[in-house]
Amino acid sequence: MKFKSKIDNWAHLMMIILSIQTIVMLYLTIINDSITYLIISILLLVILFFMTPIYSATYFILEDYDLVIHAGLFFHKRIPYTTITRAVKTNDMSISRCIAYSLDRLDFRYREKGQHKKLLIAPVDRDLFQRMLLLKNPMIQIDENQPHAFDEIKDKIKQSLDIHSKGKLPNHFQKRDEL
Repeated sequence: MKFKSKIDNWAHLMMIILSIQTIVMLYLTIINDSITYLIISILLLVILFFMTPIYSATYFILEDYDLVIHAGLFFHKRIPYTTITRAVKTNDMSISRCIAYSLDRLDFRYREKGQHKKLLIAPVDRDLFQRMLLLKNPMIQIDENQPHAFDEIKDKIKQSLDIHSKGKLPNHFQKRDEL
């Protein structure tokens, strides 16, 4: 299933203004024969060159075993569902690790090569996207108030130990609680 990226009105406005500004600068370059206008025009064209594909060609594909994230010309990521830990709704305005032109985002986290990674993404229908992810991996945290899957597993093991052996949790669970 394919989900397009949601684009807010502010992003449309930003692209329109940037395009008009580029055209005006190119016009001024031709009229004034100025190197300053030429440099500014080239910079604006480069910005448009990189922003337009991200703006128009960002989407998410839910395949059988992987989520494929495609953003523009250069960002293409395949993430196995088993490595996804979180897809929680957020209005985080950060631009770090963000491939979203909307403020209706998902705080999306996964593991890669032993490290935790974070992306901010904005599928058009966040609720459906989250439900589809849960069908692929029910251990994904989709609500801020929902305990993380690790916490649920830890609680079940703790209950089992308490019932059967009245023992303590193994050290690696105790260390997690101290964090």
